[in-house]
Amino acid sequence: WLNSEEIASSLNAEQHQFLKLVVATNAADVGGLTLHTACGLNREKDCLDTACRPDTARRIAFWRWLLVEEVGMVSARLLAQVDLRIRGAVPAAAQWKYDDADTVRRDPLVDHGQNIFWHYAVQGVTELFQRERCKDDWWNQQVVDQMRTGDLSDENIDNLHGRPVEGCNLSAEESRSRQRVVDGPWDPRLQQGKFVNATVIVPNNDAKYQINKDRAMAYAQHAKTPLEWSVAQDKAGAETLQTQVCDKATKIRWLQYHDMETEGLCGMLPLAIGMPVALTQHVDRSQKSLLKGRTGYVHSWFWKENEQQPRVVYVKFEGAQWTLDGTTEPGLYPILPVTRTWKLDKNRKPAVLKVHRKQIPLVPAFAITAHASQGKTLPLGQKKQAVVLDLNVDSKTHAAYGTVVASRVRSRHDVLI
Repeated sequence: WLNSEEIASSLNAEQHQFLKLVVATNAADVGGLTLHTACGLNREKDCLDTACRPDTARRIAFWRWLLVEEVGMVSARLLAQVDLRIRGAVPAAAQWKYDDADTVRRDPLVDHGQNIFWHYAVQGVTELFQRERCKDDWWNQQVVDQMRTGDLSDENIDNLHGRPVEGCNLSAEESRSRQRVVDGPWDPRLQQGKFVNATVIVPNNDAKYQINKDRAMAYAQHAKTPLEWSVAQDKAGAETLQTQVCDKATKIRWLQYHDMETEGLCGMLPLAIGMPVALTQHVDRSQKSLLKGRTGYVHSWFWKENEQQPRVVYVKFEGAQWTLDGTTEPGLYPILPVTRTWKLDKNRKPAVLKVHRKQIPLVPAFAITAHASQGKTLPLGQKKQAVVLDLNVDSKTHAAYGTVVASRVRSRHDVLI
């Protein structure tokens, strides 16, 4: 593993005047920036139509290297947008890699991004065989590697389920440690301290949404603290009012959609003091790195009586070295309601049925998808000490799912299946 300082020190300072460590979704974890922030892009498909700010263009002009963490999570479209943004900011970049500049203008963004990656960026593949995250040879070399090839052995299946294995010479303690599949909801291991608030990794957003709601209610009951619900405020746009029924029953149905369908804003957001939560959008792009996905804990809120939403929720981010003016402890940050526009017909081109939603940009952080777990070492945070992997999947789930989630942990003792 190398950080930006180690890489910079290995490069000739005169030849390489500037180095920027840029990441996709794990910026806060490695102390970098998101691609969108570094290049002055937003998430709209036509973001290149808007020129970047002069200070962003000046910064890009000094770049000699662009290091992208977890490139597998970067879409071809975004890679193309980054390339074209750099070309626009750096005059010499217009000649990079291409002799015919018209080729770039003719290529659709997705095709251009794929062209960059496969034809110009990949110089070779290096296999890293020394495991740094987890030193457990049985978990790494047998469970994870066999999941990677889709060929988990009968012996390891029996080990994971705690079933007897013929001819097994393992000690009783070792055999018990290999049993990682829970027997059911009453498995006593689920009541262990480190598994009570364990992160659950699931294959899709529907499962994440339901688990987060259920676990939030269970958390409040276990912690003996009140559970409050922040209700989203939806306002239909003109096109929606003209073509759709927007009565009370319809708006109640909208509140049941999961946050991935409504621009990261929950219809019904459960909140309890001490409950783990995650940001659903970038809140502060400064060195505080309060970016989408960053987890914290509900510290307090200001909520007027008879109002359906709090005016502000104060979230405590562990490990923070900063203290805001007017606060008494480090890592305490106010999260305010925001308004974002989501579309009922988002799969139509162009989507026109708009709904404007106001809500606190938080979700419970009891569960995440396998996609969101890529590049992370779990468990997250300091209070969460273990993870639960949901491997009860169907044929629609990608074969690599098991490998992704099983390789996130440091030890077999930190995981139940």
